Amino acid sequence: MMKTDKLNKRELKYLAPAVLYDWDIEKAPYDSKGYWNGDRILPVSVGKMAEKLIAQGYLKDVSLFNHLQLRATEKARSLECKNCHRGSVLNENDERTGECPICSGIGLVMEQES
Repeated sequence: MMKTDKLNKRELKYLAPAVLYDWDIEKAPYDSKGYWNGDRILPVSVGKMAEKLIAQGYLKDVSLFNHLQLRATEKARSLECKNCHRGSVLNENDERTGECPICSGIGLVMEQES
């Protein structure tokens, strides 16, 4: 398997909702901001970081007409941490026992496991 670029913590936090919750970034042409799944309570900036993640293949543009829509790719989904559930370690009773030491509570690891 080919080695990929290592993402930093900020990029992982930006990408996490798209991978962990299967949310899309949506931005209408009349809005200055984008929103997770079009929900105005969950704003997200669409700029250089989104462009970088698209260029690296972690996000893909699935836009319709003028309505921008970005979705996580399989490459991004492969970064999901296998040690925890969305950044939290669970015990045998499915109770959260703390933050995952491998992904630092983000839910995504910095590079793909080979």
